[in-house]
Amino acid sequence: MTGELTVAIKGDLRKSAQEVLEHTDDVKKKLDNLVIEENNLKRKLTNDEIDDFFKHLEDVAEVDFMASRKIGNYRR
Repeated sequence: MTGELTVAIKGDLRKSAQEVLEHTDDVKKKLDNLVIEENNLKRKLTNDEIDDFFKHLEDVAEVDFMASRKIGNYRR
């Protein structure tokens, strides 16, 4: 059961990442305006941080669903 739950969660994460990547312009605008607080200092995200965010989403969106399923089956 645990493996099946893991597969379902990974599948949903993959689908959500794909949906976000369909609207990159909107997300980029929001990230450009986002202000974060770090060590009591407010700042905006750097272009590198924004690029890293999108790269991570691309990686999540490309996760091989069947590989995740096989990993879950090995736990039995």
